[in-house]
Amino acid sequence: MEIDQKELLRRLDSSKNLANVLSRPCAPECPKDSTKVIPPEKKARMIQPDTNTRILAGSLSLQGVPSQEISKELSITIDQVISAKRTNNPEIAGPRDASLRRVQELALEKTMEALGLMTPDKFINANLKDLSIVAAQMSKIILNTTPKVEGDTQIQFVVYAPEQRSERGYKVIDV
Repeated sequence: MEIDQKELLRRLDSSKNLANVLSRPCAPECPKDSTKVIPPEKKARMIQPDTNTRILAGSLSLQGVPSQEISKELSITIDQVISAKRTNNPEIAGPRDASLRRVQELALEKTMEALGLMTPDKFINANLKDLSIVAAQMSKIILNTTPKVEGDTQIQFVVYAPEQRSERGYKVIDV
């Protein structure tokens, strides 16, 4: 809501204005109109980021990077980061999910490579602590980027067997 200068002065001089009700008596040398009027700034409308920025924001967010950090680095709002993370728009979701799958594949590849390097020959000579740290970090990446499956994850097998019969249920025939 915008008001003109005349309405502004009327409101400032009104007896209902809290500043006038609570104001102290001023010395005669103190001018009555010492109020400085600062017009409100118009809010800059946030521009929708381009597609590549939204894909990047969604990918980083799904990989576990904090939304505040992403919004700061890419100069977008936190809401735009969250929207890029959750959108089903194929223009954004397709490349975002493809980049996430690529990160998962690389992490799995490096994990398998690190685990493969733990050979019996290397138990004696190599620094296995470094290899195990790499394997642990890569497995964390895979765990953090794969979607969480909710619900019961137990596997149950049901085996059906025919009813057991005893000898008494059969007729005995003498030959």
